[in-house]
Amino acid sequence: MRHITETLVANGSTRQGRAYVQAIDGQDNPISNSFLWTVSVKRIDARTSERSGKVNGEVVETSTRTVSADGQVLTITTKGLNNGNELQQRPGLYAGKS
Repeated sequence: MRHITETLVANGSTRQGRAYVQAIDGQDNPISNSFLWTVSVKRIDARTSERSGKVNGEVVETSTRTVSADGQVLTITTKGLNNGNELQQRPGLYAGKS
């Protein structure tokens, strides 16, 4: 699995990003440019995977990614602590090309 995130700050002049390649094997791997220290990804079913982010060996964030039956929509729901230790839940929908 390849994950790329890019954040554009409001004034448009600063970009912040992270990218990593992760096997879907449940093994912890380091991640850079993130408050997370490691991530692991495991397959839940044919259309769903779960990513766990850890700090100091403790899971602080879980992200579930599900592809719709028609393959057109990716739903990502993230639950956990942000780098300010605040509980968060972020749902997201991503439409594919028609």
